[in-house]
Amino acid sequence: MVFDRIDKGLKPWHVVAFVVIALGLGAIVGLVTGPHIRDLTGLEPFDFRFNGYEFEEAVALLTALGSEGRSYYSGSHLIADTFFAPFLFLAVSSLFLWLTRAGQRFAVPLHENVRLIIVALAFVAFGADLFENIALWVVVGSGVEPAAGVVAGASVFTGVKWLALAGSFAGLLATIIIAVIRGASSQDTASA
Repeated sequence: MVFDRIDKGLKPWHVVAFVVIALGLGAIVGLVTGPHIRDLTGLEPFDFRFNGYEFEEAVALLTALGSEGRSYYSGSHLIADTFFAPFLFLAVSSLFLWLTRAGQRFAVPLHENVRLIIVALAFVAFGADLFENIALWVVVGSGVEPAAGVVAGASVFTGVKWLALAGSFAGLLATIIIAVIRGASSQDTASA
């Protein structure tokens, strides 16, 4: 099976470490660097826009950022976000695989193809986020007026990232809810 080696080697501390690191980096991006960009410009950062953005919106944000804001965005924000992407993938996929592996207490046994789909969605989100960050570095960090094609590409990666994240989070959330219900019902049976 596809995940046999991972199922055998995945330890609880791996899952906890990935989740803690992802939450920490997510807090930096979501509570520090992103809001700082919003405070500087009055506009939402590119990578926080679920539906992407048009060229005119990109120019408006770049103008509002100015040179100091561009430096912050292409430095502090994109660096934190670039580290966040792989740890978010590892957190989502390891927690999902942990909850769905056979023999695990309160496991939610899922067909291997379902497991593969959720992990693949998390991986697509990771890849799209990295390509989005590269494109945004070109748009924000180069210091020149961006080409419309680069802005359009970054916007597509932003949309793909959010769509894939929504799918992987939905699968993970459903699995967590089922695992909690299984755990509660097994405790009710044990105490009866």
